[in-house]
Amino acid sequence: MYLTHYNLKEKPFEMTSDPKFIWLGKKQKQALAGFTRTIFQNKGILLLSGGVGAGKSAFVSCLLKGLVNRAIVATITDPALDVIDFLDILAAEFKIKQRFVSHGDFLMYFNKFLHTANAKNISVILIIEEAQHLSSEILNLLKDLANIGDNGQKLINIIFVGQVEQSEGHEVLKAKLETALKQKMVIHFHLDFLMHVTG
Repeated sequence: MYLTHYNLKEKPFEMTSDPKFIWLGKKQKQALAGFTRTIFQNKGILLLSGGVGAGKSAFVSCLLKGLVNRAIVATITDPALDVIDFLDILAAEFKIKQRFVSHGDFLMYFNKFLHTANAKNISVILIIEEAQHLSSEILNLLKDLANIGDNGQKLINIIFVGQVEQSEGHEVLKAKLETALKQKMVIHFHLDFLMHVTG
């Protein structure tokens, strides 16, 4: 009804963000460019944080729009799983038609998967949402994935998306992830409301 009343061609308030309706200011564009450049250089670990409604999903949608046909992307929306369930979902997201019985079994297969993608010059991206809920077991698995490389080049980019209300919370989450992964975040941003970027 309101489409006709306001002479709109599309519904303006959908549950999922649509990149074509997203406005980015100077700082947001710089952040997006930094994430894109880091991914194409296969630098490794990235962190995006913000409160509820700060624009994390919108930011990720814009990022992925610029990576179409140039990357293989998997998204884990809820990482609060045991290791085997996590591996099965991860395999399904990467369209790997195989089930795994152990952490080691998966790593052997996934190592070949990453090297094959790298040989084709395709970036592999794993997006972990709700990163503040990651268990030590899943973080240990992600550490092993992040360490897969070839001649010093990382073969997977892991983007952690975490829900924290303040930039102080962002630093706490960043420190937790870096301690568990034993790697520094290559790039990290905290989105305040209205997508103001700090960090």
